[in-house]
Order: sequence, then C-alpha cells, then structure tokens
Amino acid sequence: MTEARETLVEYLEDHPGEGTMLYNLACLDLLLNDHDRALADLESALASGYTNFRLIDNDRSLNPLRDDPRFQDLVSRHEAVFRDMYFLRALTLEDGYSVEDVPLHAGPEPTPGVVGPRADLTLSFDREAFTIAATVVDPGGLLDELPWDGGSGLLINLVRPISPDDYESQRYHSVGIGAVDEDPRTYLVGHDGEVLMRRLPEITPVVERNGDMLRFKVALPWDLFHPYGPPLDQEMGLNVFYLGAGGSADRSILSLMPEGRLSYEQEPWRRFVPISFWTSDRTRPVMKGRLYDRMIEGETVDLEYVLWSEDGATRTCRFEVLNNDGSPIEGAGDVVRELVCEEGLNFFDDSLDVSDLPTGKYRLRASLEDEDGGAMTVEESFSRFEDDWLESLNVRIYDMENPESEILRYRLFVLARELDRRHPQDPTAHVHDIYDDLVGMIETCEAGGSCLPDAGLFTGGFSVDTMTQRLCMMHLPSGYREQEQLRLLVVVPASPGVEEQTAADLGAALGADAGTIVLVPQSHGNTGLAVDKASRQTEMAVSWARNLFHSDDVTLVGLGAGADAALAAGLQRPELFRRIVLCVDHLFLEDDRFSADHLRAALTGRSTDLPYTLVTRLIAGDRLATIESTMRELGYRIDVVTVPEGMGDGEWIAALVGDGSN
Repeated sequence: MTEARETLVEYLEDHPGEGTMLYNLACLDLLLNDHDRALADLESALASGYTNFRLIDNDRSLNPLRDDPRFQDLVSRHEAVFRDMYFLRALTLEDGYSVEDVPLHAGPEPTPGVVGPRADLTLSFDREAFTIAATVVDPGGLLDELPWDGGSGLLINLVRPISPDDYESQRYHSVGIGAVDEDPRTYLVGHDGEVLMRRLPEITPVVERNGDMLRFKVALPWDLFHPYGPPLDQEMGLNVFYLGAGGSADRSILSLMPEGRLSYEQEPWRRFVPISFWTSDRTRPVMKGRLYDRMIEGETVDLEYVLWSEDGATRTCRFEVLNNDGSPIEGAGDVVRELVCEEGLNFFDDSLDVSDLPTGKYRLRASLEDEDGGAMTVEESFSRFEDDWLESLNVRIYDMENPESEILRYRLFVLARELDRRHPQDPTAHVHDIYDDLVGMIETCEAGGSCLPDAGLFTGGFSVDTMTQRLCMMHLPSGYREQEQLRLLVVVPASPGVEEQTAADLGAALGADAGTIVLVPQSHGNTGLAVDKASRQTEMAVSWARNLFHSDDVTLVGLGAGADAALAAGLQRPELFRRIVLCVDHLFLEDDRFSADHLRAALTGRSTDLPYTLVTRLIAGDRLATIESTMRELGYRIDVVTVPEGMGDGEWIAALVGDGSN
C-alpha cells in the first residue's frame, strides 16, 4: 500500500492539480490509517476543482472520516461554494437571453511559441431557437472542408441532463458547422453517442471569411434537440468548440464556454456549462427529481430532488413504488416526507427501503402536494436485482457444455459493461430487458436448445481475453439448420458501427441461399488497431464461427480499410479460409508492410492453394499492383475484378457476393 501511494505521489509531481488523483491519494491515506494526511489531500483535491460530492457522500473509503468535524466542515464549505457557482452560471430562459464575450479556453498550442487562434462567442436563445455566433481570428483557417475532414468550423454539443456534481453524460446532441468549398453547411454529427454525420439542409448557417477572420452563426430550433429541448423546467449542458484546420493531432482547438475552472482535457466535450430552462411563472412550486442509480442491487433506492419554493413553506411529498406498468404493488404503502423549504431552490436527498421487492422493473412516483390542493408528480423507472444475480448467471454459463455458451458469455459481458457504465445521466431503461433476454437464452441452452434464431439478424460475440469481448453480427438465412454443409462469409468492414447494416445488406443480397451465413465481426478496419492485432482477432472470430457452425468453408472479405486485417489474416492462417476477397477503393495498408520485399518474405514458404480476389471500384494505386504481381510471382492464384465506378454501394456489395466466384 505504501508503494502504491509513492507511485501516485510521483504521478502527481508530473501532473499537479489533478483532483481525481488527489482524491484517490486521500483514500490511500485512510487505508494507511493516516487521517490528517487524508484530510490534507482531500482539501487539495477540492481546491483543484474536484466536484463529485455524490461520491464523497457515499464512498465507503471515507467512512473513517465521517464523524470528524474537520471533514464535515471541509466538505460542506466546498460543496456550498460549488452549488452557488453552479446556479450563478445557470442561464435562465424568461423572455429570452443573450450573453456576449463568452470566455475562451484554448487547447494546447499546436506549435510551441506560435500564437493560436482567438475567438469571441455570443449565445442567445428564446422559446423558439438557440443561436450561436462566433468570430474567430485564425490565419490558418480553412473553409474548403468540413471540420471533421480537416477544415475549420464549430462543434456544438447540447447535453442532457446535468447536475451540480456531475460533468459527464452520454445523452447529447452534437451539431457541426462548416463549409465545403465555402458552401455553408450544418450537420447533426451525433445523437446520444451514435455518430450520424447527417446533413441538415433546412438549417443554413452563416460561414464567412474576411482575411484572417472567420465568422460563424447558426440558429438551431429547439425541435432539433427533441426530446431534450424545451418545454421548460429542465436542465442542459452546453459545449462549443472551434476546430482549426488540420488533422486531430495538430489542429488548434478552442473551448468557448462560461466554464473556466477545469483544465483543458483530451475529451473536452465532458466540460460544459449548465443551462437551466425554467417557466417564467414561479408563483407555484417547481419540482424535479432523479434517482442516483437506476439499477438497484442493495436494499435501498437513493434519490435526490430539487424544489423551487416561492414562499419557503413546509410541503408534503409522497413517494410510492409501483409496478413498471404504473399499477400499485399489493401491500406497499406511501412514504410521506415533510419538506421544510427555504425561499428559492431547495435540495433534498432521500432513500427508500426496497429490500422486499423481487427482481423486476419498477417505477418510483413522487407527488408534491400544494397548499392549494394541487399536486406535481415526478416519476423515475428503476430495476431491482438480487445481490448475487450477476455471479449466479456467470456460474450457470461457465458450467454449460455447449458451443453457444460463448455467445452467452458475450451477452453477460455486455450486461456487466452496462452496469459498469451506469451513471445517473445515462439511459438505463433497457438493462432489465437485456437481463430477461439473457436468462431466457440460458434456460433454452440448459434444456438442450439453441439460443440462435431460426433466421434473420442476431448479435453474438466471443472472448478475445478475460477483459475483452468482440461483437459479431450475423445474418442467418431461413433453413440454415437443415443444411449439411454451411458456408461462412466473414466480412471485415472498413469502419466501426456498420456491422449490423453490412450483415443486413449482404444477407439481402444473398437472397434464398440458405447455406451461407454472413458474419461481420466488430470492425478492425479504420479504428487505429494495429494490423497484426486486428488480424489475430479476425482469426479468432473465424475460428469461433467455424466451431459454432461446424463449417470448414470460409470466405473472408475485407472491405476498404478492413482489407488490411483480411490480407494479414490470410497470410497468417491460410488453412482457415477457402478464398480471400480484398474489396477496396484504395488499400489502407501500412507504408512498408506490403512492399514487394516485405510481402515476398511474408509469402515465401506458405501454401499457394489459397486463392485471392482483388476487387476495386477505383484505381487502387501501386500497392494493389505490388500485391498482385508479387503473389503471382510466387504462384498464388489472383483474380482481379474492377467494378464500374458508377455503381452505388448497395449494388457494389450485391455484385461482390452475387458473382458466383465466392
């Protein structure tokens, strides 16, 4: 433990002021029974901007300090200052709001000693739209490409929800503003973590250049952010970034937001300023609430709620746990709380005993009674699990002698990952559905059945190692169970996030071919994964699929950047495949790996029985010719197919799998 503390101290010498690490240092101090040093390190963490007061309130590591008046005073002082700052920063929507000269926080300068771009930002919004206007002085600004393609532009993230002690959320809209050949464009870059890159032609931004000065302005209607935009009485977070021209490693990045306490980070979208939307009529109470955790494994459900009170009167709040469909639970009564309020905003923390609830999905309803007889209601859903439920499922799966148990392990890993990522801000409504689905699969396999469907898309997976699982999207044709010899078409896609669509497209192109199963492993293409590692994981996916479907007839297809992994896997394990198809616009291969000398050295002494098909829509450059000539020289069978340039992507895929050669 002492060595661990020394290591952390050394890290902090090189990274001073990192609040999270200082907090961890305080926890180590307590394990070493040094309360005074723990208090000092905790104070340093809070002074450095550490704001996770929820963790401080619930972290068992800090229990030795709970009764120490110094600890209580330290936390209460910093928490009060933080909450005051939080609400002072909040922007209130009454009849409209506008703020100019929003502070600028620059990222690392791309070149030491070179002054980066400067910018000013104006925010304004009303009940209809949210307007961003930025003026940037950037000699290197480029309006010929979109910001994610190397040009300059704005990235606007609107995040929902936030709280005084949380600075992360998976629920957000990301909107990009830029130009292509100085033609202004607006894109919905992403939604709730899903990358979309969808152009919004109905929203025309202002993107102008005047010498070194770039001007951006866009009005974003609240409808775009549904369901996270007004109606009112809710909270959001805002990020605005200017991205200078260039690649991700050398471009200038400016953070424009009224939030200067946190240092620039590698993932700057996690920093945002809160915006509170309240109704202009505050003559009645306004109440909002949320659960700390929507997956309950213990005996209590913890919650917090915020109450706006005009008069500071004592109010009655009733809590009721209901079935997921809203029906009452037999024998469960209301829990009544008398809330003594102050005028303005009030924070309350509470917990309810749910130890008698069996595993299932539930709903918590909070009703605030008004002195005039009215009531406001807030509802939150949550799932209740037994303490050992995850471990018990794990034991059942690992005791199973069934090749499909690997799929069940993958599903269990997905469920555990969702639990690890649980966060009060993240949507968790489907976690119990994942659990119910997994339990049904386990019961089917234990009874001697199959968890695979009779036909259609299915999400499976296999273990890379004890900590890594690899997704495999499958398209199973109708009647495949009756086939004596199944063929596997294993596709390595060009980029992440397209596995399901690729499997669906290829499955549709194959039509009535009941003997071919399409398998698309999680992308090893344009992901930054080294070719050697990607090829090994491709080999593992193929070996797993061969065992699962008892098939020795495998065609491996590498699309675009996925051709790297496909070619390398074919060279490493030729016995796994019947044919390798490299289908590319151009090969994203490492500079020297597939030069003639390196390729000849890799191929010499290997079996030349494995045929390769090189497919290209466009001229693939010298590398394609190098691969072809070198492999022909060594005796490999090479088919070169050129697909007409005018074909669309769907036709291209259909031509690839439907030409009879694979």
